[in-house]
Amino acid sequence: MNVTVAIKTDKPVTADTMLAALTAGDIVLHKVRGNGTFRKVHFLADGTKEREVAEWVANERAEGKRMKDIAKDALLSVAAVRRILNDLALTEELEEAEADELDAMLQGAAELAAAEKDTAEAN
Repeated sequence: MNVTVAIKTDKPVTADTMLAALTAGDIVLHKVRGNGTFRKVHFLADGTKEREVAEWVANERAEGKRMKDIAKDALLSVAAVRRILNDLALTEELEEAEADELDAMLQGAAELAAAEKDTAEAN
């Protein structure tokens, strides 16, 4: 999983509370692209309209429909359809992840936040 985590809250976040924190917006995910840039990834929580749309798009794709046709039917761009599919795949991967994988992501976020704080204080 090539994703970084940014924690936007002072509340403690653990592997057990990570999905709830993602749903609440207390955590933001960024995918690291091949060129080293970041793209915000949307967590598609169960029961939301966004998740419902993403699952519809995924079902259409699984049935063999071309992305161009799905985009036309949904009044979206092909790039938006691709992003929706990527967001859904990552959401499902996070939902299935083991606690130690989630803990490692959170540990990396905590270390990055501490380094950024040290840099800001030094300046």
